[in-house]
Amino acid sequence: MVVAETAKRVERLGERTRLPVEVVRFGWRDTRRRLAELLPDPELRMDGSDPYRTDEGHLILDCEIPAGVHAAELDTGLQCVPGVVEHGLFLGLAERALLGRPDGGVDVLEAG
Repeated sequence: MVVAETAKRVERLGERTRLPVEVVRFGWRDTRRRLAELLPDPELRMDGSDPYRTDEGHLILDCEIPAGVHAAELDTGLQCVPGVVEHGLFLGLAERALLGRPDGGVDVLEAG
């Protein structure tokens, strides 16, 4: 189950934010080049003047998601890129979403 605010709902993936892709530090520039074949303009996430590092010491590349991209195909493609650790698609992990409205109500969305 996913719990979020209704403000998080969008018509398509990538409409408001970029897709975070966690990559190993070693060879990250090559990983970025390979990612650019799937997603335009992967940007290295910064923490001030230094690259942002995850708890495991990896880097994050924030990638634009073009309109019309099929999420399952993108997931498969990302898993095949050497150096990619994880990404923010999280497909098939929830059967429903509870979206809290500003008035205190809840919208329930079912998978499928």
